[in-house]
Amino acid sequence: MKKEAKTVDKIIGAAALASAKSNVNSACSWFFHQPKVPNSVKKLRKF
Repeated sequence: MKKEAKTVDKIIGAAALASAKSNVNSACSWFFHQPKVPNSVKKLRKF
């Protein structure tokens, strides 16, 4: 059971990282509201 839980944790972690990368490299569609991004996520930005 622990092996399956670790596998699920890895999948969820990878999905969260991909979502964070996508979110930090895009702008909000509403020009008057851009939510604040944590400093740890800002390191994932592509310049």
